[in-house]
Amino acid sequence: MAGFGITPAQIAQIAADWRELGSVIVETRLDDPPASSTSHTVAAAAIATVKAKTVSAADGLRLVALADALARFNALSQESDAASADAIGDATRESVR
Repeated sequence: MAGFGITPAQIAQIAADWRELGSVIVETRLDDPPASSTSHTVAAAAIATVKAKTVSAADGLRLVALADALARFNALSQESDAASADAIGDATRESVR
């Protein structure tokens, strides 16, 4: 188990899940609200629909961006870990004192 209590493969899966779910949110289509109505209830529902479209698209894009950031963190962490392990291995093989 990794020092953080999570493996690189688990982090990669989380990033993939976030990316997929973010894309699903962005691609979810809400019906267009009625163009005009004399009903206050229908007008309020139309306003809510427009706001829901805006918020859900932004949230979906944010989730995709978080997935990208997590995937980058995972890759950089693995690269740094490998470089550190190599340096430690070199130091122990060269009997540096």
